[in-house]
Amino acid sequence: MNKILNVLLILLITSVANAQTSDGNFNYNFLVGSELSQEDNKFSKFSPYLEFNGDTTWDQKHHTFIDLKFSSVPDETTDSNNQSVIVSEKAMFGEIGLESRWIQTQRTPEYTLFAGPVLKTGIATITEETTRDNVNHFVAAGIRIGESHKTWGLRRHFDIMYGTYEYFGNERLEIAGTLKIGESIPFFISTRVLLGAGKDDIRFMFGFEIDPQQIVDTFSKGLVKNDNNNP
Repeated sequence: MNKILNVLLILLITSVANAQTSDGNFNYNFLVGSELSQEDNKFSKFSPYLEFNGDTTWDQKHHTFIDLKFSSVPDETTDSNNQSVIVSEKAMFGEIGLESRWIQTQRTPEYTLFAGPVLKTGIATITEETTRDNVNHFVAAGIRIGESHKTWGLRRHFDIMYGTYEYFGNERLEIAGTLKIGESIPFFISTRVLLGAGKDDIRFMFGFEIDPQQIVDTFSKGLVKNDNNNP
């Protein structure tokens, strides 16, 4: 499975490399908030969540993205009764991916709805003491449905993916999504669900997005509006 997904990733990288690079727009933002997981006292324990994500537009269809996260990773282990359990370990994530927006429709002059394939791969480095390898790889492929802003990039998305995750030791179905609300400093809520053999993992993340360009744009609109109201 890993080899097949890696081959698909290379093929999509090649198609992006051969695409027209007239746009070459790079959007980035920071997400700052908290994370809740099913295994952390059944969603009652808050953990810090930090994320940097960047998106590069190569042409109308092809995008590459990079995510760097400080979060927690589900670690499947056994308890004193030799039963399979999931515990949360603090971890650093490094993730790169590619998406091809095969279907697109213009919802407003600023917003575009899209759907198409998405591939990603990366590593999760556990920062706490563990009985297993600290560095774990993952690779997955699937479908993404989302909405992007012409200046601010990806605003919301819903992914259904299938891949291998070393920290589980098996293949998993991943369902993930993010919704951002507001303009100058948007509130965000995200979820990530990993389903497969053994224990499932369910996580929710929420907080605020810090997008320097978005803050500048919103502030500039406010100044223009005030100037227009003042004769």
